[in-house]
Amino acid sequence: MNYVVDRIEGEFAVCEDERGRMVDIKLSALPAGIKEGASFAMNDGVATLIDDSDKRRRIEEKMKKAFGRRN
Repeated sequence: MNYVVDRIEGEFAVCEDERGRMVDIKLSALPAGIKEGASFAMNDGVATLIDDSDKRRRIEEKMKKAFGRRN
């Protein structure tokens, strides 16, 4: 199942799963240095980060167009 970290609270990451449910996952079960907004897959208790940098870049470009921001 895939997840996105919504926020970090103490020793837990509050994550949204692909069905839209919020779940708490111990930080110790996740890759070191995981941050809010990170995507990961959890298979058989092993978390693997998903590289979504291309997806983030596309979203940022769409936001710039929509709100007229230029760098």
